Amino acid sequence: MKPLSQASGVQTSRAVVAGLFFFSIVVRILTAEYVENGGDCITLWLNIRRFWEGLGFNAWNHHTMRWAITMPLIAVTKVFGTSAWVYYLLPTLYSSVAAVLVCLIGERLHSVRLGVISSILFILYPQMAQTGSQIWPAVFELTYILGSVLCIFIWLDKKHLGWLVAAALCFVLAWGSRVTCIYFFPGLLALIWLPTRSFKAVFVFCAAVGAFLCIEHLCIYAVTGEPLGRIGVIKGTHGAQAELQTSLSDYLLNFLNYKKLRGLLIVTVVTVLVALSMLRSREQRRKALAVLYLVHLVMLTWMVSSVSPLKLALPVGSRYVCASIPFGLLLTTLWLYDLHKGKPRLATTLLCLFIAAFTYFSVAKIPGNNSILQTRRDAIVLGDALASNDPIYIRYIPWQPNFVEKAVIEYFGGKARKKSVDASDVRRFMDKNRNRIVSLYMRDTAEAAANYSRRPVRIGRYLYTFSELAEGDERFENAVTVEFGRKSFEAKPGAPEL
Repeated sequence: MKPLSQASGVQTSRAVVAGLFFFSIVVRILTAEYVENGGDCITLWLNIRRFWEGLGFNAWNHHTMRWAITMPLIAVTKVFGTSAWVYYLLPTLYSSVAAVLVCLIGERLHSVRLGVISSILFILYPQMAQTGSQIWPAVFELTYILGSVLCIFIWLDKKHLGWLVAAALCFVLAWGSRVTCIYFFPGLLALIWLPTRSFKAVFVFCAAVGAFLCIEHLCIYAVTGEPLGRIGVIKGTHGAQAELQTSLSDYLLNFLNYKKLRGLLIVTVVTVLVALSMLRSREQRRKALAVLYLVHLVMLTWMVSSVSPLKLALPVGSRYVCASIPFGLLLTTLWLYDLHKGKPRLATTLLCLFIAAFTYFSVAKIPGNNSILQTRRDAIVLGDALASNDPIYIRYIPWQPNFVEKAVIEYFGGKARKKSVDASDVRRFMDKNRNRIVSLYMRDTAEAAANYSRRPVRIGRYLYTFSELAEGDERFENAVTVEFGRKSFEAKPGAPEL
């Protein structure tokens, strides 16, 4: 094994790029989670289906305004159709492109080897099992921002202003994925300014961003008639979330909510400490990258969408932190390279621990039934049942161990403890699951939209049905049972035990 501190002047080869890209695809396919049941995913998917049926989007809101997501989705579904498995194509592609971009940025920051290691850490980062398999804004946002950073790095080496315009375009694409990508803007300015002290370069970048945003505004105004453009459209939807209201004391202590990250909290703490140490670096690219990472986290934690009442712009959560984690991992790998100069064994040990931990938790996320293949099986079972109006039962499973957890429990002779869930939460899960089923599997798109929010009927604590049950009609010949949990879903022919 070559020393960690040995930098390489060799450019990243096509074989390395291809290897990382296909390694990412394999990991994303193996660890893919079932289609998420939240509004970001299934609402957008139903709208894409409506688009191809000529029904148009059901509304202009913060979901449909994410044009840098919807436009690629429209392109992909034009080629492959709107079968449920197609849902996974775009997040898998974007997360794999992002892995390559991490490598290319690492190469320009230090060396090919640093880029490869950082890319592998990113691919195995546990949260990517979810982010890399869902049509969430984060996977699109982080890919576009990585593209912007790479363009700026290329400009720093070649000094051709066209690369700054390309960086601006990538940033506006990130904006088109989620408006809170604005948290990256100060860091991008720092990446341009700190290494060069060039007012001209900063002006060119800002002017290009402004020009692209004007084009976006005019297009959205022409389509929606909203004078305030995209901001005006989303003002009354996403920005109106009452659960984001907070008191002054809770606002100031919002960083304590990072405990929600659980095991990923350790990674966040380590990367933040590394980034803080990089602020003292004489290498301006390192310092600027640290500024980009830290400013994003600070704004993610304390940015508000309203002062009266005081309202946070976003909640703390792993899917939001994931948008900036590639930069935290790049900085951490760079710190390990520096550490290797004085303490090679410690640096190598820490790197191995990172890779081993990420690998373990990624393997632990591999579902018993591959999610992509499962959607194809469920499309047949549920598609037929919905088309024939057969009874469909939906049973919530509070918790199921994956094969790694099950093996550990059995090895130590233990039993999985059953988790009790509040009745109101079960109702909420059932409602969201029904929306997922009709969005993905109801073949008549107009009927799916009509049934999107129709509540299922409760017949047990964890068991509901799509059909009103007549007295004595508890079992049906052609019934289908759906068993689902937080990350699992499976449709089976036959009625459940009542």
